[in-house]
Amino acid sequence: MIPNPKAFDNWQSWGNSVTTILTPFMQSVENTFFRQGRVAALSTVKVADLPNVKPAGRIVYCDNESGGSVLLFSDGTNWRRSTDRNIAS
Repeated sequence: MIPNPKAFDNWQSWGNSVTTILTPFMQSVENTFFRQGRVAALSTVKVADLPNVKPAGRIVYCDNESGGSVLLFSDGTNWRRSTDRNIAS
């Protein structure tokens, strides 16, 4: 689960925590899918159709976000852009 940023003093501490969590997960994804010739597929959603933000830690591909297509992650309170952590709009 991606930790709540409010529990950290600054974004760098939160980012380090997220990296610690996501790195083993992504290594597992790489070992499971990419090294076996498969590609992981995320759900594609529109901003207006984003699912509930709970539970935190989910990732979707949004094809009509205001800044262009982007991966979004749920922090349990909002859907945030993976590129700059701003709330999806």
